[in-house]
Parts: sequence; C-alpha cells; structure tokens
Amino acid sequence: MKLVFVLVFATGFFWQDAIAQKAERPTYQTAIGVKAFPFGVDFKTFVGRRGRAIELIGYFSDGFRLTGLYEFHGKLNAPGNIKWYLGFGAHGGYYEKGEEDGMMAGFDGVIGLDYKFSKLPLNLALDWQPSLETVTPDFEFQAGRGGLAIRLAF
Repeated sequence: MKLVFVLVFATGFFWQDAIAQKAERPTYQTAIGVKAFPFGVDFKTFVGRRGRAIELIGYFSDGFRLTGLYEFHGKLNAPGNIKWYLGFGAHGGYYEKGEEDGMMAGFDGVIGLDYKFSKLPLNLALDWQPSLETVTPDFEFQAGRGGLAIRLAF
C-alpha cells in the first residue's frame, strides 16, 4: 500500500505540466463548507487562471488535523460544470487514542470530482484522500479519508 501511495505522488509530480495544459478556468473562485468522513471544515480557493487550487481542511475526530492540498483541476468530456481534480499536500495535528496522545504529520494525495451548480452558489465535491503518516508511533498508510464536500461558492 505504501508503494502505491508513493507511485501516485510521483505520477502527479511528473504529469504536472500535462495536467496544467488541460486545466481550465474555474466556475467559482472560493468556496467554504463542510466535508464528511471524517467531519471537517473545508476551504478551497483557486490561484491563477489554469485550474489550480489550494484546499484547507480542518478535521475534528480523535484530536485535530489540518490538511493542506495543492490541486490541479481539469475539464471532463461531459456536459455541465463537472471537473476532475488531482493533488498532493501535507497534514499535521494532534491525536488522542485512548491513553496515547501526541503529534502527527504526514503527506496526502487527493483525486476527485468537483461540481458547481449553475444557478446556485453551491459546490459539491466527491474525493478520495489517502495519506501517509510519517510522524506518529505507527508509520502507516491511511486510505480512509475523503468523501463528500458541500460548500458555499463565491
């Protein structure tokens, strides 16, 4: 599993230019809302004109975890305002596991779909966000993050 995670990150780095060429201007600039699984507060803003975005997620489950992601968005061959995205980032925070408490940090990846309603200031995103914990007692791959984001778009 760790090898798969490293390969996904490496692919993202090498294909960065190809992804940027297919990216397009976003249908919204900034969005704020919630993300489910686990529950978190979600903020996303686009930087530049080529479909690149920064997403920050604060998770509140068994402690606190702040995740920052740099994402590349591209158009799907489908009607409407649906786009794909792929990105990478890092996280850090504090965990509480029974009698164990401590700091955590690691690396994240993300892949998903993003939809902006045409007539409503509403944005939905569905993604998978695997991570690699590097600063914890258990150096481990975690595949259980991601889910549905519901955001108010500006």
